[in-house]
Amino acid sequence: MAQCAHNGAIEPLPSLQGPLQMSLEEAQQVAPEMGRRGVQEHLAFVEAVRDHEVDKAVEIMRAHLERTAARVRQEEKSRTAGDGPALKRS
Repeated sequence: MAQCAHNGAIEPLPSLQGPLQMSLEEAQQVAPEMGRRGVQEHLAFVEAVRDHEVDKAVEIMRAHLERTAARVRQEEKSRTAGDGPALKRS
C-alpha cells in the first residue's frame, strides 16, 4: 500500500514492519478490543480503496493513525515514568 501511494513520507513504512507487528501484538495482549478495532479499520480501509472511495479511505486511515499514535504516546509516557504498560492486562 505504501509503495502504491507514491508518497515519499510513507514509502519507508515496510521497513517498520517488525516494530509495527510488535505494537499490534502488544495491543492485542494489553487491550484485545483495540486489536479487533484495528482489524476492522484495516478491512474498512481496504474496502474503501477497492471501491475507489478516496475520501472514505483517507478518513478511515487518518482516524486509525491518530488513535494508534495516541495509544503509542500514552504507552511511551507510561514506560518512561516507570509504570509499565499504560493499559492494564485483563
